[in-house]
Amino acid sequence: MINFSVYVCPVKKKTYDGKERFDEFSCDDMYIKFYPHIQKIHFKKDPATPEQQAFYVEPSLQFQRAGDLKLMKYTLGALKRNPIDHDDWETMKTEKKEVETFEWDLSQKDLLILTNSRMCEINKPGYKFAPIFDAADAGQEDPAVTANWPSWLVKKEIGTAYVPTVDLPQVGNSKKTVDLLTHLKDLTPSTNSQLGAVTQVCPNYEKLGVTAARKPVFERSMHVSTASFHLLKPNMQPGGAYTFKWEFSMNNCQWIRFWATDKSMDAYKTDMKIEDTFDVFIQDGFMIPPDTDVPIEIPDLQLMDRMKFTIMREANPAAKQLGPDDNELIEFSFGTAHDDYLFRQFFISRAFGKANTNIHMIRSPRCESNILIDGGSFTEDSNDDPINLKDLDLCTYSYLIDNEEVKRVNALLSTQKNR
Repeated sequence: MINFSVYVCPVKKKTYDGKERFDEFSCDDMYIKFYPHIQKIHFKKDPATPEQQAFYVEPSLQFQRAGDLKLMKYTLGALKRNPIDHDDWETMKTEKKEVETFEWDLSQKDLLILTNSRMCEINKPGYKFAPIFDAADAGQEDPAVTANWPSWLVKKEIGTAYVPTVDLPQVGNSKKTVDLLTHLKDLTPSTNSQLGAVTQVCPNYEKLGVTAARKPVFERSMHVSTASFHLLKPNMQPGGAYTFKWEFSMNNCQWIRFWATDKSMDAYKTDMKIEDTFDVFIQDGFMIPPDTDVPIEIPDLQLMDRMKFTIMREANPAAKQLGPDDNELIEFSFGTAHDDYLFRQFFISRAFGKANTNIHMIRSPRCESNILIDGGSFTEDSNDDPINLKDLDLCTYSYLIDNEEVKRVNALLSTQKNR
């Protein structure tokens, strides 16, 4: 069990443009103190109000706007007792007598978040992620800001300028060296691309004139399955800004490995380089990017059923000996079909950043995951956002068969039949 806490403390509202400092503050007069591992929450509305305690079992603190939208009043719903199980929790949420509602007036206040967990993510659902200084009024071009704050994140709408941020990326010059899925090389590739009597085809990748409706077939096999996609930059130059991204859905997945390469899936056993893989162990709660052996925690399953890779355009590719459309800084993000992407991490990988590459998605048995339709109902983008110049022109599907497991199951079935 991971023991950590999150303190949310209102502080005096001001503009943090990279030059100002926080005022002195107290986290004793007004606060929310959240302890996820024991599902407890402590709330102090203001200096004159005693602390209230309740139970909170959601994977995230979700504030709701209350009353007049011109006022900065928010509510947070908690529970008066700890649910016995999931069904009890679902029932309690619908009964007013079981719910404790905390109301907070945050007029002229900012929220300072203190935590001992590096995985605490602060987001505003309904809005796109942006670094703290990525705003027109934040003094972005002020030399005092750009000189004193890290500027590693390329402004993706432009591709030739960096955005000052408040932290450094969790990336470096290291490479992944440990393979936690070594057993995959012992499996036998199968060329069968059918699920029952249905042949799998590429899902509809709805952009650049591709509009044919072709529903992807999900895997429900006892075997490890693979889905391979050839991603490329089309031979066109947009008139305005552009970006590169691709998205995947997922359901009932224990783990997924992404392998970026110019090789086919048939070459996995001989040509796979572990530093060109991105592993997500969904049910175990961590991921391992290509540039580290250190596991990085990921959010609760309730907060994610979508994954997205966004290639951050390099401001000066030639300086890093990259091709004109090749890059190396990648943003990986999780989200759901109902909210924007709430969890984001960055990693370095030239294999994933190539303009043209094969992405092989290797999926745990019965994992339902496939590439998403671009421009569909799930999107963060507005009409003013850059065009996505990552296209798809080829899909192949296969299985990795465990022959010993097949023999064991067949023998078991034969024994049961002869009884």
